[in-house]
Amino acid sequence: MTAFILAAGKGTRLGPLTDSLPKALVPLGNTVMLDALIERLARSGVTNIVLNAYHLAGKVLRHVRATSYPVPVNVVEETRLLGTGGAIRNAATYFPPCESVLVHNVDILSDIDLDELWKAHADAAALVTLAVNRRETDRPLLVTDDMQFAGKAAWMPESEHGTYRKFGYTGIQVISTSVLRFFPRGAYDVFECYRHVLERGGTIAVHDIGEAFWIDLGTPDNLRKGIQWLESTRQSGG
Repeated sequence: MTAFILAAGKGTRLGPLTDSLPKALVPLGNTVMLDALIERLARSGVTNIVLNAYHLAGKVLRHVRATSYPVPVNVVEETRLLGTGGAIRNAATYFPPCESVLVHNVDILSDIDLDELWKAHADAAALVTLAVNRRETDRPLLVTDDMQFAGKAAWMPESEHGTYRKFGYTGIQVISTSVLRFFPRGAYDVFECYRHVLERGGTIAVHDIGEAFWIDLGTPDNLRKGIQWLESTRQSGG
């Protein structure tokens, strides 16, 4: 199983820490974001990891080369920020053909059951399966009763929102490599691409992670909370 880690962003919300550190190497307790995620993915059965790098990419490359990981890790360096969609397309040559790939933001910490996410994707026979949760967000996703992605709330008039359920995207998804035919080269957000997928009749499923722990580490306050959660889980043997 292959995972692609989105790690190229500048991490501006964590400044000034990220003025001199790439977001992937921001300390997380006794480790860094990237290493914590790689260890988790490896424990879940991922056998091959690809990640992108742009901001202070040299530091990411040196760190990866100097670290002994339990699975192979390849770094795709970007010459400009490509956004989430462009980054996936740019790294596609590293993905095994005719397989599914887990895509995971580097600054997301969670204990969601990744096996369940893989299974949900396979059962749905979808091009993409988005992991979501119930939370307040200014960028909600609209979801049908049968857990199909209908679009972003921002794409539709508010008068049409009532027929859908609203969820927050977790920054974790599984894509079938067949969806890459919808991905042009260039810089863009992946949801721009998914809008075209829907317009062409493609299926994008949604998987609710329920009460699983989840946090976006992209702010100083959430980074502290994430470190506290990691420490508490280690103390409890989790």
